[in-house]
Amino acid sequence: MSDGKAWFERRKGKTSYRLRPSSSGGWALTIGYAVAAIVLGHMLLAGIGRIPATSWFAGFVVLLAGSALYLLAAFRLSAPARPKT
Repeated sequence: MSDGKAWFERRKGKTSYRLRPSSSGGWALTIGYAVAAIVLGHMLLAGIGRIPATSWFAGFVVLLAGSALYLLAAFRLSAPARPKT
């Protein structure tokens, strides 16, 4: 966020937040996360019966850590959305 612009737009609902990419950095982060999660999930599902349980566990941990890091980055690089007029 070197240019000072927020990467995501944050809206608060009654029970949740909604984050939308609002710059090219936000879109790149979102697309990169989605591709990595899909590839890792596909690799884990394709390995059913061929990979040991420890590899399944490690893959699951990596997927959870990646998800947590994505959410952390999205919240840290976000700004409240402008009110609708």
